Amino acid sequence: MRGTRSATVYGMTLSGFCLCLGLISTRGTVRAGDEAAAVKPDPIAVGYEIFNREWMPNDPRGHGGDGLGPVYNDTSCVACHNAGGGGGGGPNSKNIDVLSASQFMGGVVVQSPISPIPAKTESTTTLTTVDQLIDFHAGFKGGRTVVLHKFGSDPNYNDWRARTVQRLLGQVGVPGMFPFQTLTPPQRLQVADVSAPEPKNARSDEQIQRIRAAVRAASASSRQSTVVGPFKVAGSQRNPTALFGLGLVDAISEHDIDAAAKKQAMETPDVKGRVSRLKDGRVGRLGWKGQTANVEDFVLNACAVEIGLEVPGHPQASSPQAPKYRTTGLDLTADECSSLVAYVRSLPRPIERQASGLAEAKHVAAGKSAFASVGCATCHTPKLGGVAGLYSDLLLHDMGDDTADDGSYSDGFDGSDDPFGPESGPIAANAASGKPAPSRQARGASQREWRTPPLWGFRDSGPYLHDGRAQSLDEAVALHGGQGEKAAKAFFALSPRERLQVEAFLKSLTAPAPVALVQRGE
Repeated sequence: MRGTRSATVYGMTLSGFCLCLGLISTRGTVRAGDEAAAVKPDPIAVGYEIFNREWMPNDPRGHGGDGLGPVYNDTSCVACHNAGGGGGGGPNSKNIDVLSASQFMGGVVVQSPISPIPAKTESTTTLTTVDQLIDFHAGFKGGRTVVLHKFGSDPNYNDWRARTVQRLLGQVGVPGMFPFQTLTPPQRLQVADVSAPEPKNARSDEQIQRIRAAVRAASASSRQSTVVGPFKVAGSQRNPTALFGLGLVDAISEHDIDAAAKKQAMETPDVKGRVSRLKDGRVGRLGWKGQTANVEDFVLNACAVEIGLEVPGHPQASSPQAPKYRTTGLDLTADECSSLVAYVRSLPRPIERQASGLAEAKHVAAGKSAFASVGCATCHTPKLGGVAGLYSDLLLHDMGDDTADDGSYSDGFDGSDDPFGPESGPIAANAASGKPAPSRQARGASQREWRTPPLWGFRDSGPYLHDGRAQSLDEAVALHGGQGEKAAKAFFALSPRERLQVEAFLKSLTAPAPVALVQRGE
């Protein structure tokens, strides 16, 4: 194409060239400024460039902003989203570290922690205890959950971070990274040899407990907590999710998501999920906790929080070392943000790989049937709204204590997001009188609740679960507690061959074909 076009352009006849000159002389010369204004850059191409750009402090590409930082987790979007191609998920090494504070007021839990912490004593003032927490991380002044960024522009940030991790874990932290002990497969097998022949009459719950124990041992260091005054500060992680097909997820109507919740409540009340609602009433459909309403918010929040860019409507993450610092300009304009969002929305959907022959086709089909029969498809529903092959209801489900997590980017209950406000109102009044606290209507995800992650692209989206602690299908299923416990037990009651069939089916769900990415210039 390129060669043909060159021959056409440069092989014009003399008469044609003269004709062109004649037209120019008749109509006047086209001004360079008008020509530039008439040619607008392709938004998708601009978005692609931004997605793949390696940012640096005081980046000249910005618009008066300070570029990368002051705190950040990586230098580009693609650095964390590349499994299966640009836009995929990321490995454990790209996990986001999160700190969450849980508060007690008069001995009554406000944000229910997994383990108890001391109640505030009469001799401790609110100001003093809050200052203790803010001293731990200045970000706690604005909410109960903060990101503990891996890097900072300040040359002393690594030392500050190491001290913070040391306070959390009670051990020497490693500068620039949050300790996460992911055991290699051989080490994991020494803890619990999940590939060894199982006793003929082994019960599925025994297998589940054996695998859970192994995973707990492997990931314990990423889920430590400490006490700061009357607060518990807990560490947790979030694994970068794949972005393929997000445009289709974004287009699923709130009506369809509500309808899925109602249908599930009627047909399978024991595993009924619920819709995640944001404070403004919108449905939360993205994020591990369903805390984000749409692709635009998801992308721009990531720019601000993960890279430290200043973008319209989403201020960059503040440095805990200089919380009052504010940049004076933008790193991306509104039009550039729209282009980046358009690019992410345009990422192709994952595909279902075609079997290489009849034997494989039967193997995969049997796995798909078993996947449904054990109850997995109740929450990982194959179709939602007009999107087939999603394998998610986008609802919140109680997944039990093993995966319970304090870390949430949104408050889980009606009321203020500020966990450090004065002890007033009905909750505090009842706490002082010894009466039980009034119930509050749930809105966002609780500690035990997680949005059902879509399984499309399963083969290329590991590691699994919100913090990447599951390295295999068996581990991911074994950690399904709460509403997922029944399906987990049914899965482990299958024969080894049947479980392999389920795995074969899930691994037929892959990232977009390379040709789809090549056509987009990737």
